[in-house]
Amino acid sequence: MPDLTCRMYAIVADDIHPNKIAIHVALALQSYNNKMFDTEEEIARGLKLSHQEYYTHGAFKQWTKDKDLVLLKESKTTRIISESKTNNKSTLKNSLSILNKKQIETGTYYAPEFGNELTCVVFVADERAYNEKDYPDFGTFLSKHKDIIDTFEKNRTYESIVQEIKTNRSTVYLDWVRSIGGERNEFLREFIKELSEITN
Repeated sequence: MPDLTCRMYAIVADDIHPNKIAIHVALALQSYNNKMFDTEEEIARGLKLSHQEYYTHGAFKQWTKDKDLVLLKESKTTRIISESKTNNKSTLKNSLSILNKKQIETGTYYAPEFGNELTCVVFVADERAYNEKDYPDFGTFLSKHKDIIDTFEKNRTYESIVQEIKTNRSTVYLDWVRSIGGERNEFLREFIKELSEITN
């Protein structure tokens, strides 16, 4: 994917000491790198990659050039990941489960000092999942379609129109999904927004 920049996200368990975060992230990144090395061996043996494997491998290769890494932690208000808010590490397992269900490749680290609990999950995303300046959100995208907006009752709020079109997955919404790279990036946009960036 030569025309798209890529970013690696690392979700870190909330109770990891700040001085130890780098170690947990580095080891999760190494597990991701090992998967990509296995993919390189498969390519060398002439095995055909699935569409998802091809995307993941290409995104990782691009990331090795971009070297953009963002650290995240799950916020107390995380909604899409888990119903349970009582234990961050168990919520981290739910994040991993949901990423796996969406067929998004991950790297992980299970820390021996925490009884082999999952303490870090990493995944890669291309810029269409996070760059809202060049790939605007659906509300901004829809604002360019006045003819569609005008079909709704005049007393409707713009937000309610956006939500209805999104919920019904109308044609214009699916056009937007395609413009940001498909359902994978549609999911990742919401997923990333539900997490809190570690700034220090």
